[in-house]
Amino acid sequence: MEGIATSDQLSGQSVDGNGEPDTASGAAMMELSDDGQDCLVLFRKSYEQTIRWAGKPEKVGTLSDGGSIRLSPRGSFAVWGEERRGRSMPFTETDREILRITRRALFAMNSLDRERGAMAAQAAAEAEEARLRLALLDSERNRSMGELASALAHELNQPLSAVTNYVNACRQELTNYGLEVPQEVDRLMDSAVSESLRAANLVRRLRNFIDQGQISPELIDLHAVIRQGVDLALFATPEDQCEVKFEFDPGLMKFLADPVQIGQVILNLVRNSLTAMHGAERRVLSIATSYSDQIVRVSVKDTGSGISAEVLPTLFEPFHNSTTSGMGIGLSLCRSIVEAHGGKVWAETGGPETEFVFTLKVDGRSES
Repeated sequence: MEGIATSDQLSGQSVDGNGEPDTASGAAMMELSDDGQDCLVLFRKSYEQTIRWAGKPEKVGTLSDGGSIRLSPRGSFAVWGEERRGRSMPFTETDREILRITRRALFAMNSLDRERGAMAAQAAAEAEEARLRLALLDSERNRSMGELASALAHELNQPLSAVTNYVNACRQELTNYGLEVPQEVDRLMDSAVSESLRAANLVRRLRNFIDQGQISPELIDLHAVIRQGVDLALFATPEDQCEVKFEFDPGLMKFLADPVQIGQVILNLVRNSLTAMHGAERRVLSIATSYSDQIVRVSVKDTGSGISAEVLPTLFEPFHNSTTSGMGIGLSLCRSIVEAHGGKVWAETGGPETEFVFTLKVDGRSES
């Protein structure tokens, strides 16, 4: 038969229903694929040599002296049975038809399974290709952002230096004219010079981080960095000042981190919270810190409009400006900075309140 081979005499070992080894005396092999890679083998046991199973022994014709032929048994049943010892029941035409039908059904099922496997493999390959394409686009985007940061840093260095020089020159001119500079004005001038230098340092560090993934760790007082970031965010907000609550862990000591980049994270998160609370009757900003098992946890919570469930999955992806009216890279930059410090950042929202949480991994701490 095409695709089927049968034999009623086979030497080998098979296993019976109880898991015990048994002698295989016959077999049928069915090919289930055109390439011959998939097949199914059915084994048969030897059967008892009885008249019921084997039929009567064949007759042998003997020519008598009178010229007549006399049919007589070829020999005893014992001799006939010995000839068939270790063989299985012969495959009848009915058996072969059953095997043909079974093979066609199994062949079709195997072909369908192979087709499904090929489709699954193709889908997996296409998904991997799409992932690599997105990774390539992300790499290209990061390179473009690095070039943009370098260009911005180059363009901003001169005006920032000019601001510092103009403020110092203004102070000197007032002195040259014999005018006494009021203490409050002098303090504001010092702040302007300090913030200009800080802005230049911030641009430089962000450029290095985006371009090369570098951070400049030093021992920082996280609570001081948080207060400075909040002050800058509130100063840049045109609305009435909101209520700010600090819940700082008193046991948190100084640890190694980049103060400029962590300050940038605080600034971005607080600005987003202030934007979310625009027009709200109750405007409360709560910032809390805690420390446990070498992990620092910072929480920024607001009483704003909340974040919709549709926005959450892409909240920290670049160019999704769902929280502010900017380019949508603020939260993406926050995630990059936090992950560079060995931490994670996420958002939790419930009703009108939203809480941004990020962690920082602490490798070294000091009380100084």
